[in-house]
Amino acid sequence: MAKNYETLRKKVRSRPGAEERIAVHRERMLAAIGLQELRRSRNLTQEELATELGLTQAAISKLEHAEDYRISTLSRVVKAMGGRLEVNAVFDDVGEVPLTLVRDDD
Repeated sequence: MAKNYETLRKKVRSRPGAEERIAVHRERMLAAIGLQELRRSRNLTQEELATELGLTQAAISKLEHAEDYRISTLSRVVKAMGGRLEVNAVFDDVGEVPLTLVRDDD
């Protein structure tokens, strides 16, 4: 017999340490989001983002499928979506250290 989702959710969340494990998993998933998913989450089409950046839709598609990005390009894309890019170095002994790699000339 199939169980109702809410019943399963409550059972999983009631386990010791579940909330912490769920939060860590959520953060990892959000950290792994690609540009395409980010654009979609902002309810933007490739055409709309391309117009904002002065590019073609094909250029946005190519960018979304790239394996590597220049930080300045990534910053520009995120800014066009209404956000700002923040970069941190993470060390076991000191934690997160914010890096200033991109000047915001606005």
